[in-house]
Formats: sequence, structure tokens, C-alpha cells
Amino acid sequence: MADEFKIKEQQLLEQISDDNAEAMYLLGLHYYNNQRIGEACDWFEKASFLGHGDACYYLGLFHETEAPTSENEKHNLMQADIYYAIGTDCKSPKATCKLGKMYLYGIRLKVDTEKGIQLLRKAVRLKSVDACEELAICYEKGIGVEIDLKKSAKYAKKLPSWLKAKTYNIKYKSPCFTDTNSTNL
Repeated sequence: MADEFKIKEQQLLEQISDDNAEAMYLLGLHYYNNQRIGEACDWFEKASFLGHGDACYYLGLFHETEAPTSENEKHNLMQADIYYAIGTDCKSPKATCKLGKMYLYGIRLKVDTEKGIQLLRKAVRLKSVDACEELAICYEKGIGVEIDLKKSAKYAKKLPSWLKAKTYNIKYKSPCFTDTNSTNL
């Protein structure tokens, strides 16, 4: 396992150049997935300076989940929100979906369902599976929009089959979580 880590690390380091934000992001993700958060954040920060939106998303996650103290909690959450906004501007599907949910549900931001739905739609255009799932649920349950099972089905059809099979806490069988290869939930 340690050898695999080192081999992958070396491969990624060889791809690093002053302007290769994707390689920097991938190295950060490699460290992040191996619980080396400090090193991950260093590479995410470098990639974010070059406009890598998903690197901004992970920096936001870091600031949001970092162990809070009374001195830094508010600052960290503000930093997280700034990174999500920058990631959204950089067309990160993850950051755009996260910011959309924050507006939709009023997580540290004033509830703005219109803006939340707008950001979730943008995230769908950027190929966010999470945003597809969220919009399918929103249209099914009338969260921020009128109930519209056809639109719910439209977004649910974009979901990968493994996610469609996920169990939802829905009291009735919804036609929006079906396809030709699965059964109603």
C-alpha cells in the first residue's frame, strides 16, 4: 500500500509544472484520499491560484470541517464559503452544487431558493451527479419549486444506475426514480 502511494505520488510529481493546475489538483486529491490533509491543502491552494474550481471546493471543505475553536470557527466558515463561491466562478460542478444547496436550505447564507435552484441547474450543466439528485428530489417534493414529477424524472434519468438504486426516504413509489433496468423504489 505504501509502495502504491509512493509510485502514484512520484507519477503526479513528474507532471507538475508552474502552470499545470490539473496535475496540482490531482496530487492534492491523492494526498487528501490518503489522509495527508496538510499536503493536500498546499497543492489545492496552488491549483486554486491557477483557477482550478474543484481545488477551491476541497479547500472549502477543509475550512468547513477543520476542528473549530472559539477563535477560528467563524473565520473558517467564512473562508469555506469564499472558496465555494470562487470554485463556482471557476465552473466547478462540486462547488456550484454545494453553493446551490447552501442557498436553497439557508446553510450560513440567507435562504434564496431561486438562486439555489439556479445554481443547482448550473451544476447539472457542469455534469454534477449530486445536483441531478438534488433537483430530482426538489421537483418531487416541491422544495424551492412547484412539484413537477416530469421534471423530477428528467433529472433522475441523468443519474447513474447505481445511484437510482439508492434507497430514498420517500413514502410513496415515485415514477422519477425508475428506468428500464430498475424497479420503483
